Amino acid sequence: MSKYIIYPFIVGCGFFIYFLLWKFTTLSVVLLPSVSFFAFLPIVLYFEHKYPFKEEWNHNLGDFKADVITTLIILPVLTGAIEKIELYMNDSFLRFSWAEHFSFWHQFWIVFFTSEFLFYWYHRYSHKQKTLLKYHSVHHGAGRMYWANSGRFHFMDIIIQFIIYFIPIYLFKASVDVAAMLLMITAVTGTMEHANIRYSTIYLSYFFNTGELHHLHHSPDIKVCNKNFGKVTIIFDLIFGTYMKSEETRENLKPGLPFNKYMPVDLLGQLKFPFVNSKK
Repeated sequence: MSKYIIYPFIVGCGFFIYFLLWKFTTLSVVLLPSVSFFAFLPIVLYFEHKYPFKEEWNHNLGDFKADVITTLIILPVLTGAIEKIELYMNDSFLRFSWAEHFSFWHQFWIVFFTSEFLFYWYHRYSHKQKTLLKYHSVHHGAGRMYWANSGRFHFMDIIIQFIIYFIPIYLFKASVDVAAMLLMITAVTGTMEHANIRYSTIYLSYFFNTGELHHLHHSPDIKVCNKNFGKVTIIFDLIFGTYMKSEETRENLKPGLPFNKYMPVDLLGQLKFPFVNSKK
């Protein structure tokens, strides 16, 4: 398959599965993104095996167990809980009712761009603020790029990120369908940002934060790491001057923390990392 077709094909498969399940099953909207993602994952695994960006990134570094637990268990549970809390909080508290009268797609785009704007600035700030950086370092401590470290986060980082990302859903009284769609698009594109797949997106990388861009964000070089902060879209990096695309830098990439810092590969070690390193 042409490297130019791979990204839109895989992302398209993810949303085809989502809409197929939405149309022809009686699945709860809350469960729909998770079930769709599990059906989508084998496609990513196939392409990682068939068209790896780097063969060595498909080799287990002792990190696989912890990454799978955080990506497939901890992350969905925490984000689902946060979503429910923000959707069902008291309607009288700081909510703008005008958006609930809009169509699904009007609501979606309002929430999407507001969420991405808030996330961009939080993510950028988390690379500077010492306490937040200790939590976020768990994600950046991955020694390779592949599908399962898309959800490799410290639980505190997950909670803060997703509270911020879902604030617009709550504020604008967006429908649960909008929340489910937002969860699905973050899951699909987030997996593709980290996936060990060789593809080229050309113009799509001026809207989506693809692996060509996000892999650079995992560089131990601080100047490179402090680029490409977007979650789904890269638009705010383009606007605020933090966009970077360099195939040469990506080809030579060895992911990890700066200054040769070591991140444990086991889950308990990662959970303890921000606290045992609190004075370092």
